[in-house]
Amino acid sequence: MDGEPLTAALGSGSHSLNNIPRGTHQVALVVKNQKGVIIHSSDPISFTLHRFSKKHAR
Repeated sequence: MDGEPLTAALGSGSHSLNNIPRGTHQVALVVKNQKGVIIHSSDPISFTLHRFSKKHAR
């Protein structure tokens, strides 16, 4: 995310993102084989995270 790897290996088809700060971020998928050779990669996608504020909730 944002140019930095999130994890070395995934055991499933999903991954949780925790403690992400507010703002716009980019994520991309890079799949490597056991030798570290890239076998697939995706284009990056952008998303913007807004945090819920109880102060402004009614």
